[in-house]
Amino acid sequence: MRIEINRESHEPLYRQIAEQIRLQVEAGILEPGERLPSTRELAEWLGVSRLVVKRAYELLREEGVLVSHVGRGSFVNPEFSRRRAEVRRPDRPKKLRAYFPAGQVSLTPMDWERYEQDHSAYLTLVELARPDRFRGMVNFTSALVDSSTVPVERVLEVVRYQLSNFGPAVLRLNPLQGHEPLLEWLRRELEREGVDFSQNDLCIVTRFQHALELVHFLMTMLRPGGVVCEVPTYQQFVNFITVSGVPVYTCPVDGDGVVLERLEEILRRREVSYLYLQPNFHNPTGGCLSGKRRAGLLELLSRYRVPLLEDDTLRMVKLNGRHFYPLKADDTGGYIFLAGSFSKVLSVGFNVGYLVFPKALTDAVLRVKRCLEPGPSLLIQASFWEFVRRGYLEKHLRKMHREYKRRRDAFLEMVEKHFPPEVEVSYPEGGLTVWVRLPESLKEEEVIMTARAERVVVPPSSFFTPGYRPIGGFRLSFGRLPMDELAEGTRRLGKVLRRLVREVSA
Repeated sequence: MRIEINRESHEPLYRQIAEQIRLQVEAGILEPGERLPSTRELAEWLGVSRLVVKRAYELLREEGVLVSHVGRGSFVNPEFSRRRAEVRRPDRPKKLRAYFPAGQVSLTPMDWERYEQDHSAYLTLVELARPDRFRGMVNFTSALVDSSTVPVERVLEVVRYQLSNFGPAVLRLNPLQGHEPLLEWLRRELEREGVDFSQNDLCIVTRFQHALELVHFLMTMLRPGGVVCEVPTYQQFVNFITVSGVPVYTCPVDGDGVVLERLEEILRRREVSYLYLQPNFHNPTGGCLSGKRRAGLLELLSRYRVPLLEDDTLRMVKLNGRHFYPLKADDTGGYIFLAGSFSKVLSVGFNVGYLVFPKALTDAVLRVKRCLEPGPSLLIQASFWEFVRRGYLEKHLRKMHREYKRRRDAFLEMVEKHFPPEVEVSYPEGGLTVWVRLPESLKEEEVIMTARAERVVVPPSSFFTPGYRPIGGFRLSFGRLPMDELAEGTRRLGKVLRRLVREVSA
């Protein structure tokens, strides 16, 4: 159930709540007999008084939308839903009746229920990520940058420059591969990273997810089979691959990156379309693939002739000053697609992504791109190029590295101070997250629900595993929260963990 409150509206809050619940019942989003949150729970979620929610529920009971049972709560009235379903559809206009006489065509209702997937885990994540969902609570869910660190005035400056100097021309669609000046800059930057453009080509995409869609569509068409990924892995990849319906094979990660023994076992026994891995600044652990494993991974790609989509989105969010080259720099065989974006250094709203691919696939990649994303915004790409040309990106990166290194170091000090030694916390070389691994004696669900009672929200491990399977841990993000909230949330969470460890040890 989703309710948006407009506090500037002249309509009373209880009527806004009642109207949105009624509409969701009529649309079938809230099903007959479904239990609604208690007045206390809903009031807390919406940040309103309990009396406001009580008045909304009373109004809905008067209208027959809800029924209440003492000691059990409020439920969608099945009779109201049945009466709505029995409302007769209006007669068709006479012109339509002339072409389609009544009773001439009898249609069997489409049985959509048989195709329904379980979206509960995804919908829970959407709720966790909503900024208004847990008012007054410390929410570690979002892995985006702190909006206060985004150079908004400079972004406005370059967007206004494009509009004032080029007018309507900058509002048209882009060339398919992208804005040429931005393409040339990206080529130079990636060549400095070791990418060989005599053997590879490049296109600009709106965001990393579009590169993922493109590679997935192309590879599963050319090489039908399953997909291999790390576990835990990037949460949006989990959502995407779950919806795609293809088989997924998972490899664990440790301090040196993906475990190659498990990867080789999969490649030896399974038909694999492509791999999806994060060698640099893995999300959610923040770790990097060791030098030995980089060489071993390249050897496996060559031996089993399997392509790899390398997610390099977080490579620029380096926190220790060490430079990590993309695995693509050592790809002399044309096995690796390299994808990245700038969403983690600027903003998801002012962002471009890119995809490097083997030159032999240029026509195929661009053909698929024309279907999936035929014309990305020229205004965004031209403005981003102007942001780069003026030196704003370079200055912002220097500032960002200092700021998030400071946050990471302060956060890890808090963790060391408040968390019990039985709980393992990853050390991020880069990125904005850490991975917390719980001892086997602690139940993940109990930890998360107890933390919620202490007004701390953490996303469970199931959000980062294909199939949404819990693996005994959770992710903490330190990029977006103000330092005072970060400190208070870490203290509360540490208190919960210490208490639960003591209880299981007693």
